[in-house]
Amino acid sequence: MRNLRLKLGGIVVLVAAIGGNAAAQDPPPVADDPNAPKQPDAQPPATSEDEPIQCPAPVAQAGPTNAPPPNYNQQPYNEQPAETHYHDWWHETGFAISAGGGASQFVGTTMRDLTGTAGDWTVRLTLGTRSFIAGEVSYIGSAQSISALGLPNNSDLIGNGAQAVLRLNGTVDYGVQPFIYGGAAWRHYSLHESGPNLSDVANSTNALEVPLGVGIAGYWNGVMLDARGEYRFGWTNNDIVPTINGDSPKMDRWQATGNIGYEF
Repeated sequence: MRNLRLKLGGIVVLVAAIGGNAAAQDPPPVADDPNAPKQPDAQPPATSEDEPIQCPAPVAQAGPTNAPPPNYNQQPYNEQPAETHYHDWWHETGFAISAGGGASQFVGTTMRDLTGTAGDWTVRLTLGTRSFIAGEVSYIGSAQSISALGLPNNSDLIGNGAQAVLRLNGTVDYGVQPFIYGGAAWRHYSLHESGPNLSDVANSTNALEVPLGVGIAGYWNGVMLDARGEYRFGWTNNDIVPTINGDSPKMDRWQATGNIGYEF
C-alpha cells in the first residue's frame, strides 16, 4: 500500500515538473513587457510622390467613330462665296458731264472798244475726275454786242466752237479738287445784225484759240461744281474788223465760268 502511494506521488511530481518546464520555455506575451516580440508596423498610406500618375480617361465623342476629320478649308454649307463686283474702266477713272456759263471779253484795245462783255456757255465731258490726269472735250459758245460805223444797232457777234484740253488734277477721290489745264479750241465768229451791213466788219471768221487756265472742283454725292478762269490766245484766218494802223485786231480774250454737273 505504501508502495502504491509512493508510485502515485512520483507520477504527480513528474507531471508537475513537465508542465512547469513547458510554461518556462514559452511564457505568454505581455503587452507592456519590453521583452515581448514586436509586431510588424502597419504600412503608412502612400503619399502623392509614391502614387503613380494616372491620365484621365478619354472622353467619348458624339457621333460615329469612323467620321472623317474636319476640313477647315471647306466653307460652311450655309455660307455663300462673296460676290465680286466689277466696275467699268470709266467708273474707276471718273467720268462727268457738266454745263455752265460765264463771261468773257477781248483783251486787245480795238476789239474791246467795239464789243461789249460776252456771255459764255459750255457743255463739257470730263474723263479722269478720279485720276491725276484727265481729258476734257467741250462745246463752247459766246454772244456779245458789237458796234461799228455802218453797223445797225443791236448787232451781235456770236461764237460757236469745240475745245479739247488736258487737265492735271491736284487731288484724287477728295471732296475738293484743284486743277490746271491747257489745250486747243476752234471757234467760228459770225455777225448777226438787224439790218444791212454797211461797215467794213466781216460777216464771219474762224479762230484758233489756245486756252490756259486754273480751276477748282467740288464733289458731293455725285454732284460736281467747278469754277475756272482762263486766258485764251486767239488767231483768225481773216480780221473781223479792218486793220487799224497796219495792226490786226488782237483776238485774245479772258474768260471766267462756273459749271454744274454729275460725276458717274
